[in-house]
Amino acid sequence: MFSFTSVPLEIEVLLLRQCNLVQLASVIEPLRVANRMASRELYSWHISTDDGKPIATTSQIPIPADSAFDPAARVAPLFVVASYAPLTALSDNLLKSLSQARRFRDAIIGIENGVWPMAEAGLLNDRKVAAHWEDADALAAHYPFLDVVSQRHVIDGNRITAAGSLPTLDMMLELIRARQGFAFAMSVSRQFIYTPAGDVDNLSPTPMPGVMRAGDERLATVLRYMEDNLETPVSISYLAKQAGMSTRRLHMLFTSVLGASPKRYYLALRLNAARRQLVESHLPIVEIATASGFASQAGFSACYRSSFGETPSDTRRTAAI
Repeated sequence: MFSFTSVPLEIEVLLLRQCNLVQLASVIEPLRVANRMASRELYSWHISTDDGKPIATTSQIPIPADSAFDPAARVAPLFVVASYAPLTALSDNLLKSLSQARRFRDAIIGIENGVWPMAEAGLLNDRKVAAHWEDADALAAHYPFLDVVSQRHVIDGNRITAAGSLPTLDMMLELIRARQGFAFAMSVSRQFIYTPAGDVDNLSPTPMPGVMRAGDERLATVLRYMEDNLETPVSISYLAKQAGMSTRRLHMLFTSVLGASPKRYYLALRLNAARRQLVESHLPIVEIATASGFASQAGFSACYRSSFGETPSDTRRTAAI
């Protein structure tokens, strides 16, 4: 599931009664955007419920189901999305089916309160588990055989848990990064716009959700310099100087917040700018390479293929279909 590949991935999302729409969207929307950015189906999803009928949500918006949940029907990774009172929505039949899923599924993922039915089904015994801060103590007390940790999301073998909607978004971007590469994951993340507090008139795409969590103006300064200097890239030491810190400190800041070094991140920005031009314009590839800070088309093409798994010509050809 978390390895570089171009093979399409199907997932199944099991919805319990009175589940949260935001949690469901945090799973599906990054995958939908990935499909749109790739101009082909990299991901598909199957929605199941206990009985195959539409499910009521906390927003009173019903979600149609593709089928009743059958643990043996597919090997697709199973995402469990539950309600704020998850155990009340867990029938005996669904509990049994969920417990059997361990025999058939490549991975089972609990989204926020989805960890409760997973724990009840014995799927998280002796595993590290991420839980929402409101539920962490209660979950640990109710299931002493869990190792509840204070993390946004946890990957423990083929069991994955996320502590909320934004941690789920982070986790899905990590899935996309592992399967399609850092540059592509960043192009997906940039489609989600965040509004910084006190700056509601300046909507701008942030490269990764972590930027908003950091709240570091120095990081924002470097990102602006990178965005403004794609055609003629500046050195990392110059960027560090503009931010008033050492190159080593800048590297540590990027790695901790964005999960990539400044050099890797800067390259991904340039490649994503090139990808947008390939899809949205008719400029010759050599001009796009130059505008993205590459000295030659050959060097650009090699770097592009390494990051996206296809050549610039492939991207343009797919976008034209």
